[in-house]
Amino acid sequence: MKINHALFLLLFLSSCFAFESEQKEDFLAEMEVLYEEIQSLSSSQTCSDLGEWSFVALGSKPCGGPWEYTAYSKRINVPEFLAKVKR
Repeated sequence: MKINHALFLLLFLSSCFAFESEQKEDFLAEMEVLYEEIQSLSSSQTCSDLGEWSFVALGSKPCGGPWEYTAYSKRINVPEFLAKVKR
């Protein structure tokens, strides 16, 4: 009887880790698509006037600070762009 409980517990825990792994893969894929959209939007305009451009931080390092910065034109849909960055 104890073996059945241990086997059930082992199967339950292994299924939790498998589910967690799938969620992590889905999340990473979603973040990759979002990053590509951000980069595409930020490079969709050419720089003709520096006053029409701004910068935004992307990501966060484990010990603080952003991973990188990206420049974007103020002529794009800025609220939509910044909403993508915030995600």
